[in-house]
Amino acid sequence: MRTQIVFSWLAVAGMVVGGFTRPEAARAADANDADAAREKIWNSPEMLHARAWMESYFRVSKAYPPERAAQYRKTLENMSAPEMELWLMKFEHDRAQARAQEAAFNQQRRAAVARDEGLLAQEKQALQNVNRDENRAANQQEKVITEERQQAERNYRQNAAEQSSLMDEYNRPYVPYFYGGGYSGPASVHYHFHR
Repeated sequence: MRTQIVFSWLAVAGMVVGGFTRPEAARAADANDADAAREKIWNSPEMLHARAWMESYFRVSKAYPPERAAQYRKTLENMSAPEMELWLMKFEHDRAQARAQEAAFNQQRRAAVARDEGLLAQEKQALQNVNRDENRAANQQEKVITEERQQAERNYRQNAAEQSSLMDEYNRPYVPYFYGGGYSGPASVHYHFHR
């Protein structure tokens, strides 16, 4: 009984003891089990996703011309179930690292964009302040110029009035000054000649 258990165990383990080997039917069943395990992994959602990603990568990668891509596909198809599992684990690990790097890059890019937007907002505010100050200065200058023009116009009118007054005095007929006397009629002209 004991020998039968030992031989059964050896047959299941696939070992050769004293010239005894596993029966052909057992080896075929193991091969069928291995193929089923391989097919299960090959058609799993994770492997289908990995294979689709790999195909899209082959289409854009210069590192994998069509001949090399076909060879890689064939190697992948011929892997055993444990090899496929290891390949799939490595693929998922590499993709997770790539996603982490992409997330870090995107975070850095968003921070850089936010920083640049902040600098642009500061520059815009500075320009608005400069424009505001320049507008104030221009308005002040315009006010000064307007006041100076109004003052110049007032001075011109005042000078014109003074000149008009002087011209009126200059153009008025000469009326001699009379000494008192009570005579209110026309003035008589009195000439003196000296030798």
